Parts: sequence; structure tokens; C-alpha cells
Amino acid sequence: MKIVKNFLSEETFKICYDDLVSKLMAESWAFTVVTWREPKVLNGITGSVLSATVSDNVYEILRNQFSSLFDISSFQNIRMEYYIWPSYSGLALHNDAIYTKAATIYLNENWNVDYGGIFMWKEVESDEFFRAVSPTKNMMLLNDSHQYHMVTSISPLSPDLRSTIQVWFS
Repeated sequence: MKIVKNFLSEETFKICYDDLVSKLMAESWAFTVVTWREPKVLNGITGSVLSATVSDNVYEILRNQFSSLFDISSFQNIRMEYYIWPSYSGLALHNDAIYTKAATIYLNENWNVDYGGIFMWKEVESDEFFRAVSPTKNMMLLNDSHQYHMVTSISPLSPDLRSTIQVWFS
């Protein structure tokens, strides 16, 4: 797992955040409980995440940002979606094996660790220990080794919705 703090410039972060906010009022959201291609990611999870495709402008900006980290020319498909994580949503342990790489970019200005939404992963499948990171503004996590990972459920007491951009390379 690679962690990149301050992945986006402040200007790019604002463009992404503003795009997300504009989509919140649109009728363009899907329930991931219906769209996820790996049913086991819902094991033990009682809530669902809402997803919407990023705008074309944000897609191009982020595509260029990722190309500065690694060669993206070999990927036939790069999918990017906003995820809104309401109360009870989360992800069960899985490894995104159907993708070559997967990334998460955190869009919350602030996130209180007490409200859940903690990203946890194993360095290797057989590892009995997990590493964990709390959502931090503008941090990007890149899973390029099919590492097993999960997201703890969001507390119903959270006053905020956890917000991310999810990116999948295949």
C-alpha cells in the first residue's frame, strides 16, 4: 500500500470537492449494494455507499495526476467515482483482485476517527496484523499489490458523510 499525502494541489482539490458538492444535489447517485462486482465486500456490512461518476473535467485532471506517478498507458480502463459513505456503510475484507490497481482519495476537510471509516489493510495475505489509517484530507492510498483491505463501518452518530474518490485501473 502506498500513501501519498497532499496528493492534489489545493486548486485541484477544490475542483474535485466542488464537483462532488454539485453532484450531491443531482439525481446521479447509485447504491453500491447494487453495483459492486464483488459481493463479499458487503459481508457483515449493514449500510450502502452512494456512488456517482466524476465529471469529465475532474477525470482528465486526475488522470494527469496519476500519470505523474506511474505509466497509465497500459490500462484499457480507468474508472473514477465519488463515494459518499453514510452511517453504517463500510467494506468487508477484500483485495480488489479484479483490478490491476485501485486508489482512494479522501475529500473530507476533517474526519473524526471516533466515527469509524478507518481504512485497514494487511501487508501480505497471511499477516495476522492490520495497519490502519484514518481518512485525512487530500491523502491518496494506492493499492498496487492486491493487498487485503477493509473500511470500518461509519457510526450512526457521525455528523459528517465520509467522502472519497475511488479509482480503479484495469
